[in-house]
Amino acid sequence: MSCVLRTVRPASSATHPRGWVCLIALASLWGCPNGVDPSPPDGGPGPIPSRPACTSPGELFPLDASGSPHRLADTGQVPVILGFQGFLFVQLALHSPYEADPDVPIHTRLRTSEYDWQTNHPDVQSLSVSEGVFETRDMTVFFNDQSMSDLVGDAVEIDVLTVMKTCILELHTSAVFVRGS
Repeated sequence: MSCVLRTVRPASSATHPRGWVCLIALASLWGCPNGVDPSPPDGGPGPIPSRPACTSPGELFPLDASGSPHRLADTGQVPVILGFQGFLFVQLALHSPYEADPDVPIHTRLRTSEYDWQTNHPDVQSLSVSEGVFETRDMTVFFNDQSMSDLVGDAVEIDVLTVMKTCILELHTSAVFVRGS
């Protein structure tokens, strides 16, 4: 089990230091065995090992409500899913010729004109899905303080930063949030 604490705030606001003290205290109450996510207070990625840049970044595949991946380049859409407990979220998968380093969290950042969500995803594994292609799943971003109408139709900038076993992968793309369920 690992615990991920992330920054979700209006894009124009600053993080208040007292909030971090509360989050760290909550993490200890939950009994997070690995402590809190090692990212800095701005929600960015934690320490990044020194490796060369990946020559091919791969592609993002948003998952729909049934868990099926769809190539983002084909649709330009990221489904916002309404979970069974009422939470809104998106799930992303990365297809790449590189295998992710399971010891370094994958960092995602989704930005709209109003909001900025940054999440670190620890313990993510890459699975070989075909010759020379790895799929890295379980990149889930929750929207705890937004409604479906706040998100659907908004343009979103997506950044992924991950350390692969042989290189560092940075990916940037644009899409539109759509209703996923």
